[in-house]
Amino acid sequence: MKLFRVVTSMAIVLCAAVSLTAGELSMSIMAGAADDRGLVKNSIDYLNAEMRAVEKATAGTDVTEMESFYMPVLSAGISYIHEHMYFSIGWEYSSFMFLKPQGEISTPTFTDNKLEMSVTRHTFPVFIGFALKYDNDNLVYFAGGINFTYSNIKITQSNPGALSSLGSESNTYESFMGGAQFKIGARSRMGKNISLSIEMISYMGKTIRSESTDELSKADTQMTGYEILAGIDYRVRLF
Repeated sequence: MKLFRVVTSMAIVLCAAVSLTAGELSMSIMAGAADDRGLVKNSIDYLNAEMRAVEKATAGTDVTEMESFYMPVLSAGISYIHEHMYFSIGWEYSSFMFLKPQGEISTPTFTDNKLEMSVTRHTFPVFIGFALKYDNDNLVYFAGGINFTYSNIKITQSNPGALSSLGSESNTYESFMGGAQFKIGARSRMGKNISLSIEMISYMGKTIRSESTDELSKADTQMTGYEILAGIDYRVRLF
């Protein structure tokens, strides 16, 4: 919660700066794709390793490994530019909305155990950096900062006996994490107050061990990965 208070304090400072200083305020809506390897790939690698271990130990076991996908991500934010200084705060939502990672393991005793993983992430990033303007219509910016992230990973299986290490039919792992991030972005004016934006963000964070809600298993989660976003900004000049 200490990191959350820091993020909140920085947001208040940003709002105060906007109210007192001339500059350019932008409100953005963006969408894109995130690899979220710390949440997705780590969990999938763990599940595949568990299934392969059962296959090795039990003759007649068949395994279909889970595959990792990029997750859709939506974001909304407010940014402020004064001369070459860049500030922003935002919110991101990432989830497997339609296509979810799936796998299957069958043993001679327990057949057709289908596994499915759902992931949901809410991230609140704060950025401080530099903006470089080519002209009045185009600019690029570089920024870094900190974030507060909540993640929810749910793993379900149709026949738990075939993979007893998970313990039950449904396992949910919740995590609250802090971390750092860096991004590079560009904007190009499309109208009087409308701009087209594109960003690439890299997230870095420590590994957090989360216990399932039924307290029968644990999973390592980490806010690491990168994402690419594109969207529109509505810009207002402040005086």
